[in-house]
Amino acid sequence: MSFGGRSQAGKGFGIPLVVRYLLEVSSTVEEACDVLKRVPVHMSYTITLLDAAGHWATVFVGPDIATYVTRRRAISNFQHQVDWPQHAKATCAVERLAAMQQVVERPGTLSEAAAALLQPPLFQTSYRRGYGTLYSAMYQPANRSAELFWQDQSWQQSLLAPLPGERDIVFPNGPAHP
Repeated sequence: MSFGGRSQAGKGFGIPLVVRYLLEVSSTVEEACDVLKRVPVHMSYTITLLDAAGHWATVFVGPDIATYVTRRRAISNFQHQVDWPQHAKATCAVERLAAMQQVVERPGTLSEAAAALLQPPLFQTSYRRGYGTLYSAMYQPANRSAELFWQDQSWQQSLLAPLPGERDIVFPNGPAHP
């Protein structure tokens, strides 16, 4: 999920609660899309869905727009177009979309894709401005696993039997940069 790049807010649920609800009641991408079409959200978000059968969709939601289901493979912090230019500039949203599109369109391995997620402009370090990468993830529906990673650390997790634990991350204290 990512912020949808629009400052409009309205009546609806917070996206973490909506995503948790999706995980509780949906078994397939189709079911999750149906839920997103009827549950109001308070802000604009883009949600990429993936199920155990390998079906996927990207869904644009917002408080004042109709839910839109697409097959977009790369996303950034805007939906159909840049609606909030200042935010797009601050987050390098257009540049990150172009970089992500290159990653998904070129042939390569999952390891190469993961490495690309850890490089600028996809990996951001503007923590002082609130635009730093918290973590990246690779989901593998066939073996029901996820790998979470941040810089030189990674954590493999089974989605059927996740291992409890915690990780301490120290964010860089250097100057913020776009």
